[in-house]
Order: sequence, then C-alpha cells, then structure tokens
Amino acid sequence: MYLSSITQYWDDPLMAGLHVVCAFVALGCGLVVILRRKGGKRHKQIGYAYVAAMLAVNFSALLQAEITLSDPFVIAALVSLTTVAAAMACAFRFRSTRSPGILAAHGTMMGWSYFGLLAAGLTQSLTASEIYAYEGWARNEYGVYALVTLAAIWTIWHINRDTKSLRIAARKMGERARVEKA
Repeated sequence: MYLSSITQYWDDPLMAGLHVVCAFVALGCGLVVILRRKGGKRHKQIGYAYVAAMLAVNFSALLQAEITLSDPFVIAALVSLTTVAAAMACAFRFRSTRSPGILAAHGTMMGWSYFGLLAAGLTQSLTASEIYAYEGWARNEYGVYALVTLAAIWTIWHINRDTKSLRIAARKMGERARVEKA
C-alpha cells in the first residue's frame, strides 16, 4: 500500500503526510508504553511523544475535515482529543494527590485513546487503500468489525491488567477513609 492511496482524498498532501506519519509515531509510542513498565522516566518521555503525535493526528484531521458534527471522523477526532486531554489531566492531578484512583483513570483514558487510534487506523487502512478503493466499505465491513473488535478486546485486557492493582488500592483507601470518618 502506498502513502498516496491513504492520502488521496486530502486537499493538502503535506498535511495528509503529516497525519499518516504522526499516526504511525503514535501507534509505535503507544505500543511501547503499553508493553513497558509504567511510571518511570522513559514511560513519561514516550508518553509525551505519544500525546504530541496524537495532537498532530487529530488537529490535522480536523483541519482537513468539513467541521460538522454529522461527520464521523470529526466526532472521532473530538473524542480522541477528549480522551488524551482527560488522561493528561489525570496524570498532572496525580502529581499532587498521589491517588491510585486518579492514576488508574489516567491508564484507562490512555488505553481508550490507543484503542481509538487502532480502530481509526484499521478502518482507514482497510477502506481507503488502493486494493479496496473501488469496492468500497461493503466488501470489507465485516473484516473491519472483526479487527476493531479484536483491538477492543486487547485494549480492555491491557487496561484491566495495568490498572487492577491501582483500582484495588483506591478501593482500600476509600474504605480506610470511610472507617476513619465513622
């Protein structure tokens, strides 16, 4: 598949290239963060690169699109920006609170942000490539659904695995606080 097959519907080829390159950077950075130990200096560095790439992906998509709330790509970009912003807000809030619940929320939001990126990439690559450009969505719709479903299952598994101890600690802190108040 050539880059031109993905970007053929964009008005500005440079913006389209930026969008695709940043999407691949975000895919790589997100995968590294998911697979590595959380919380260290390297996690933060790669995480910031992921956030920067996601901002570039979403803003380039919004600049290309006709901004209407009936466009599913506009809605997807806005949801993606919201999950990334929420995840970063949780990360910054964690610095002052040290709350495991806030950290679990950060991991959950970042996980769903990565799922959105995977889903968008799978959908775009299967429906906009030269191979499928003439047959359109109908020929590939079930394959896209299957891959997006697998990506969702993988994401949910990772979110649960990575945040389980944080959620347990948050529950214990909540129980301790309720006992102390009583």
